Amino acid sequence: MKRPPPPAGYEWTGHGMEIQLIDPVGCPAGHPIRWGQRGYAPCAQHHGHPTWTCRCGQVIYGLDGAFLAELPCRR
Repeated sequence: MKRPPPPAGYEWTGHGMEIQLIDPVGCPAGHPIRWGQRGYAPCAQHHGHPTWTCRCGQVIYGLDGAFLAELPCRR
């Protein structure tokens, strides 16, 4: 039985049906991300969005597997 693809923004870990969130590698400021913290942004239009904050203060939002500096649904 072939397993379905993981949800957008996630990858299989190799342990059965376990998935993990794919983390960004770049910061909107243009440098490789320097880890600050990971969080979650609620959203009335979607089920919410994972967030990452670089130590420089830039926030990165996850939307359907893409990494964005600003969410179109929160404008």
